[in-house]
Amino acid sequence: MKKDDLTRLIRSARPELPIDDATIDARKAALFDRIVSDEPNDELAARRVRRAPVRLIFSVAAVFVILVLLGAGTFLVPRPGQAFAVTPPVLQAEPLSSTAKEVLLDAADQLIPTSGEPPRTFSYRAWQLQSTDPGNGALSSVVQPAEITVSTAPDGSVSRIARATVPYPEDAGTVRPGDELWRLEYAPGEYQPVFPDPPTDAAAVGEYLARYGALPEEPTSGDYILAIQMLLTERTLASNEEAALLRFVASLPDLMVNGTVTDRLGRQGVSVSTTSRAPGEFIDSLIVSPVGAGILSSEMTYIGSDRTDIASPAIVLYYAWEK
Repeated sequence: MKKDDLTRLIRSARPELPIDDATIDARKAALFDRIVSDEPNDELAARRVRRAPVRLIFSVAAVFVILVLLGAGTFLVPRPGQAFAVTPPVLQAEPLSSTAKEVLLDAADQLIPTSGEPPRTFSYRAWQLQSTDPGNGALSSVVQPAEITVSTAPDGSVSRIARATVPYPEDAGTVRPGDELWRLEYAPGEYQPVFPDPPTDAAAVGEYLARYGALPEEPTSGDYILAIQMLLTERTLASNEEAALLRFVASLPDLMVNGTVTDRLGRQGVSVSTTSRAPGEFIDSLIVSPVGAGILSSEMTYIGSDRTDIASPAIVLYYAWEK
């Protein structure tokens, strides 16, 4: 990958950082605090680095963490002759004649109504290709998916607990499915989410995602999908909030229907995707339920040609929300 291309992807994947002594608003400060701490979307990588210290490919570790958090993919200096990392299989899609707009509006209309307070506990599966250089000339890749459970107690305290699930391949690593990988606990009032309550009007969703997801000045459809990933790892949505989210995504101009798929949790859904964020390099996808369960999963697929550590196409990240 050319230096200019990497710089472009870094800039498009994270908010602009201030110069020394500059002031930033509370929202960007909160987001940056999460990026440089052990917060959720870098959970898999951060905790494994702590269990078995390794030297990251980038000399500036913070840039690497930001890339992982906001989903730009895992960028490495290729090593001649390096074997491909084992990644999850690409989901096989059955063709569907509907348009992306039709699929997403139907998913919004089919949502099962919710009432009262949102559930205090929710879980999702998370996986990302995390390749590191242990310093012996051999590139190693983390391939252990995790199930993250987020719980909010009546007193406002919050816990986030990750347990290992079945890795790729099944005999990879020494961590067994069910083992606790890490735990984060927050006292009442200590946990500060990046996203406030979502809007219930589709017309307000774009500004909401752009503002609290710290998106570029002119977000692409793929940028919005990354913001949706961040939002759904923080909170569950009421049916009217999720309907507004789906109707907003339906308004985006460049989504295509991949077809009917079975997601990582064995559920049937319809996959829609875009290459707008990084044309020719990544596909950003959402998988939605045709039977009222809303957004089921989100995936990122590498489709470039300049990496030697993974095949192309290859899944490099996914989330699957348990509903």
